[in-house]
Amino acid sequence: MNLLKRFAVIFLMLLAFELVFRVFNIENFQDDALINDDYLGEVVKPNLDITIYNADRLPVHVTTIDYRGIGLRDDKIQNPYAIAIGDSHTFGLAVDASDMWVNILEKKLGKEIANMGIGSYGLIQEERMLEKYGLGLKPKVVLWQFTGNDYLENYRFEYRNLSLDYFNFKQFLINNVAIAKFVWSKLGQIKHDMAVVEYNDNNLSFVFEPYSFLNNIDATGEIKIGEKLGKEAVLRAKKLAVSNNIKLIIILIPSKEEIYFNLTNNYQMKSMRNFCVELDLDCIDMTEYFSIQAKMHKQLYFRKDAHLNRLGNEVVADTLFQFLNKQRG
Repeated sequence: MNLLKRFAVIFLMLLAFELVFRVFNIENFQDDALINDDYLGEVVKPNLDITIYNADRLPVHVTTIDYRGIGLRDDKIQNPYAIAIGDSHTFGLAVDASDMWVNILEKKLGKEIANMGIGSYGLIQEERMLEKYGLGLKPKVVLWQFTGNDYLENYRFEYRNLSLDYFNFKQFLINNVAIAKFVWSKLGQIKHDMAVVEYNDNNLSFVFEPYSFLNNIDATGEIKIGEKLGKEAVLRAKKLAVSNNIKLIIILIPSKEEIYFNLTNNYQMKSMRNFCVELDLDCIDMTEYFSIQAKMHKQLYFRKDAHLNRLGNEVVADTLFQFLNKQRG
């Protein structure tokens, strides 16, 4: 009986802690700004006006408009020349709106670009975003941003609702128990801080994550499944583009580890480069352009944050501007 009472006390204490963690959960973008969506997994809330902090602890002001019930990080959508789909590099999770490549390119072109990027999206969700929300705008161009973890995101999205055969018990707890999420976050931060590599010189200052990077670039079972799913999504998008007379342009965004730390063996990036050639797609690989800037000791990414800074976004916008001008000329 005493043992039963002890278990009951422990259970009640854990329940109390769980309630406290849920009520006073530390604010972050995922908790504050995303809502579940049956078709896309998650979407951003419309009419947001919040300040978040990137990994460098710099404030980022995020506002969204209401477009057909979902939030898009744009000021208006009327009759866009192009739409941009992608993940946090397109959404601009680490920068203010004026520093996003989508908005910089929009000003250079003098034409509207609808920003339909959402953080943590993979190719499946991005193709669905195009199909459900983008095609009705009748754009002439679709700018589709790809980065080196998209295959993994495809896998996670595809199997998000299935049994623990696909996601282990630890991940189940993290997704559903606030205490577990908090504890694993703190343990992960400690492990992360022990594994990072810092680099500083007169012009560059970075915190690299080579071990985390290496764990996500190999052709593991999950990534191979995500690769197949992603290529199927690209094929669907290509058919949609052809049938709607839309020019589809894929933009490859490498990580700072690839550009500055010489970790270039990213299976996912190589796979998409080869797939672009196979399908004869317009594919702009920013690795070449970023490498030129890196040789001049230009810092294109934040110190800690994995995303592009203002200069990195400018390089993307300038490269796309020149490409689009050549196409029109």
